[in-house]
Amino acid sequence: MVGLRGKIKAAAFFTVMDTPSSSTYFIVTRHEVEYPERLRPLAHPPAVLYGQGEWRPQDDDAVAIVGTRKPGAAAAKLTFALSYELASVGFTIISGLALGIDSQAHRGALAAPSGRTIAVLGAGLNHIHPQSHRTLAQQISLRGALLSEHPADTPLSPQQLVARNRLITGLSRAVIVMETGVQGGAMYAAAFARKQNRLLYALPDSPGGDLLISQGAYPLDPTSLDLDYLSEQIHTHTRPELPTQLKLLND
Repeated sequence: MVGLRGKIKAAAFFTVMDTPSSSTYFIVTRHEVEYPERLRPLAHPPAVLYGQGEWRPQDDDAVAIVGTRKPGAAAAKLTFALSYELASVGFTIISGLALGIDSQAHRGALAAPSGRTIAVLGAGLNHIHPQSHRTLAQQISLRGALLSEHPADTPLSPQQLVARNRLITGLSRAVIVMETGVQGGAMYAAAFARKQNRLLYALPDSPGGDLLISQGAYPLDPTSLDLDYLSEQIHTHTRPELPTQLKLLND
């Protein structure tokens, strides 16, 4: 994703993080061909993306998985399994590096052979949040990328956390909301997904998930998996008549 200009800019703007890494830093502007195509049509695309790792053309086939920072054990396990399965068939998994569902989504992708994952940050690359995920962040940078619209030394803010959701969804073909409350951060991602005309899926049996399903999100039943059907639906972005619940995960 990085041309010569991007490498020069990166050398000028980035300071090295404490944790050793063999991944590279990059900066890409909206006017460069390496800029992710899915972000260009957004209402407010970032003028600049700062990254660590590598964005590849295959990352255009991406699915966002988001949800609460405090999931139940079943939702956490389900998130890991679903991420693993989707990464295993070639989807890049995109999330926000937060505690809970986000981290399980990243870890599931990393567990898959050749799985890739992208973490979109609400701060600069020198402000990994939470700090307990610094090792996870380094692992992601070696099997995908960390992305931010903010310079490396920009601290975290609530407004930036909300705004990064538009990039998580914007980079993705489809968005899957796991367990969440009705006022959880994942609900911002769902709202952005609708505005961006992304396919939106939700698991039932959480307040936020049930609300999204009542508003038209595809329901996912965690009892069996038709991964071929799901993959085809995401790639073709159609909305055929579905059974009451689209069954996804095998026990």
